[in-house]
Amino acid sequence: MRKRWYRLFYFFHYSWSWIIVVCLQFHVRPEPYTVYTFVNVSILVGQICYRLYLTKISTTGEVRVTDVSPNLSLIEFPNNLIARRSNAPGAHIRLTNYSSNFITRFAKQLIPNYHPYTLASFPNDNIQKLIIRKSNFKLYNNRRYLITGSYDPHLLFIRSKSTSSFSLSKLQINAKRLLIVIGGSAISFALPILRVMNYHGIPTKIIWVIKDFRDILILKYFDGFIHGDDFEIFVTGENTLGEQTKTLQNRASYASNFSKKSALSSHFDLERDETSPLLGESNEPQTTLNVENQVENVDISMNSEDEDDDSDSDCTHSAISTQQRFEDFTDLEEVLDYSNDEYDDDDDDSIREFEITNDNLDLPNPGSKNVSRKSSVNEPFVPYYLQNSSAQTKSWVQQYKQLVKRLNLENKIYKGRPKLNYRYYNWCINEGFTQCSGPIEDENHNLICCRDLPRNKVVQEDIKAEKIWVISAGPAPLVDNVKLWASEYGLKFHEEAFYS
Repeated sequence: MRKRWYRLFYFFHYSWSWIIVVCLQFHVRPEPYTVYTFVNVSILVGQICYRLYLTKISTTGEVRVTDVSPNLSLIEFPNNLIARRSNAPGAHIRLTNYSSNFITRFAKQLIPNYHPYTLASFPNDNIQKLIIRKSNFKLYNNRRYLITGSYDPHLLFIRSKSTSSFSLSKLQINAKRLLIVIGGSAISFALPILRVMNYHGIPTKIIWVIKDFRDILILKYFDGFIHGDDFEIFVTGENTLGEQTKTLQNRASYASNFSKKSALSSHFDLERDETSPLLGESNEPQTTLNVENQVENVDISMNSEDEDDDSDSDCTHSAISTQQRFEDFTDLEEVLDYSNDEYDDDDDDSIREFEITNDNLDLPNPGSKNVSRKSSVNEPFVPYYLQNSSAQTKSWVQQYKQLVKRLNLENKIYKGRPKLNYRYYNWCINEGFTQCSGPIEDENHNLICCRDLPRNKVVQEDIKAEKIWVISAGPAPLVDNVKLWASEYGLKFHEEAFYS
């Protein structure tokens, strides 16, 4: 029940806590239960008082909401709205609407209908940022909100003194390499950890799985510490917004039936879906965005069959084949690299230059053998638009291309799900390549396939992986798969969890 109908469970959990305490006073016989009732009520009231102590009320305009993509929003508010600052990165706050009605505010303290969100910034940053997936609970500008927290993340690989304020230099890192696998809005959990590891010189790789390539635009608000070498981004959606819109409409039509049959219940689990409302009038069927969450996943491999298959393939031929498949995008690259960074909606000639038609584009065949999900190496992701695409669609593609070029992510974005296999294990123990694009030079300037480089650099004392961590956050299926993979390879694992 807790997983399938979490909001209902949450409501009964808090309401029956009060009902049982009161009823026990009249039910217990023969001795009076007054002393125990007083203690129980004191505990419940103490929880409310502590929650009020950690809660601050924003004024109109303090909480700013920016729509980054159709799926993600950026929330910003001043640091003085954090009543208790955490001493570690990855903390979370709880947020809800502020009501002018006293009875409503009192009811929210009895049954705290709050929504947990991970802070994507450091505790001492002047502006706190949240990355949230749009859901039934909507945030707006010029509204007032109750902000409670923050709450420490209890990271197993980062130690800090609980009595001292947050200090980046005083954090004790119990890790020598981190592999972070996340999905969707869970990027907010990975970004502050990445900042800490970059400061302390700990090699870190973030594998970010998203449905819509437009979600990548959220990174422009964190470009001060985004480095292309730290990221591998996998887009499971379509290359074209036209096809994607049609696909999402079809999915929405059967979302109700799918939600009844699906065993994935993370939509109703507070600890696994940070944007799910805790309470609601009814358990609505899954929306389109909830269906999207289920494709933000990873494939895993726990054997050496993929390695044997790759050994029989020609690395150079694979690189040339990939290049030929995308040679038709050359014109698009030249257009998007144009020096004018602003998009002019009134310039019809400029708009025509972005058009991709069936005459100059060879669309990939979905039934071909080169399906990225079946390969241990994913193909590059290149978005484009159709001839009849709107100006907004063309603007999305241009913003995407400009951002990935500025952040040096051009060769770090792939199509399909990532496959966690021996390559990622080799990276964990050797810091080798995980996504191979062709032959490279080794330290002796010899031309070898990048898949062979990790084998030549194995350090035996690293095999035990005592300080190598695999971290995951996001949709429950993704976290479960990553946990299974890390366990099979003997790597330490940590997942995001909300504590209060």
